[in-house]
Amino acid sequence: MKKLVVSVAVFAGIFLAVIFISNWPVQGRDDDRDRQREDEDGLEVQTGFRIVPQGVKLNLDGKDIELVGLGSYIVNGQGGCNDCHTCPSYAPGHNPFPPPFGVSGDGQINSTSYLAGGVDFGPPGPAGVTSVNLTPDAEGKPAGLTLEQFEIAPVVHCKNAGQ
Repeated sequence: MKKLVVSVAVFAGIFLAVIFISNWPVQGRDDDRDRQREDEDGLEVQTGFRIVPQGVKLNLDGKDIELVGLGSYIVNGQGGCNDCHTCPSYAPGHNPFPPPFGVSGDGQINSTSYLAGGVDFGPPGPAGVTSVNLTPDAEGKPAGLTLEQFEIAPVVHCKNAGQ
């Protein structure tokens, strides 16, 4: 009986420790934003600048350069936003598939309509669904939306909604 009580107590202690540790709030400090370091965060910024699609010019005027690089990393590396928000996604003759499955295999992005939306996802009904334009405005905001607006904005719209 004593072994059972000890086993249950040990199990409960381990369970509570795991719950406590997994829910520990992890918060960054605002003064710790040096993303040019050679650590993981710095590599995200460097990678973001390196993977800007050919023909796409980043607007750095008056911007936090670290955030622009990080944004490029998220948009072009992690999120793959181009796949749904650029139509067609690749420049003519530059798909990502090498021969014999494709043309070139270099995957050059279509910089002419980069993030301008227009990918038709096909309608199961009369409304149809198309990806929206995320082209940054003069301030660098996607489609001119604030962060709060962007977080709740639909990424697609119905073609014939309200008609």
